Amino acid sequence: MNKIYHLKTLILALTLIFFSACSKEDASKEYEVEYKDQDLQGKIGGYPWTILTAFAKDSKYESDKISISLFTSELTEPCKLESLPNENAVFFTIIKQVGTYTLSKGESNSFSITLYYKDDSENFTVISGAVEILEIDSDNNTISCKMDIYFDRYNYLNGNFTINHCN
Repeated sequence: MNKIYHLKTLILALTLIFFSACSKEDASKEYEVEYKDQDLQGKIGGYPWTILTAFAKDSKYESDKISISLFTSELTEPCKLESLPNENAVFFTIIKQVGTYTLSKGESNSFSITLYYKDDSENFTVISGAVEILEIDSDNNTISCKMDIYFDRYNYLNGNFTINHCN
């Protein structure tokens, strides 16, 4: 009886070690960016999310950066918003220059994206993926981008979007 108890305990311990090792291995894998040719879409808080409005304002604190807000509702004059809509949204600040910007954390030039989930007033700080600024059109005040970011299976976005740049 004592041998059976020890055997069961050993099997349980080995099973826990095996599954712990697998999850640590999966977490350490680097996310591979693969842009999809579609409007920006995905999930926030497990719910479908598709972009309808995007705008950028010059950063108040860093002259070479812009603060970007992305929403699922159609906003008629996004540059004149006095308060943000109460919906799942995306917020980030990025260098205002054509190029690819990889998300990271803890480095001197770290860059992350916040996914706001309104039902729980929860923020997900995404550090896996990238944003590419394709074009900055000063004549039309627009910025064309693509994004592939991943937090978990309930929070991710991928696709193309164009931002109105508010002056």
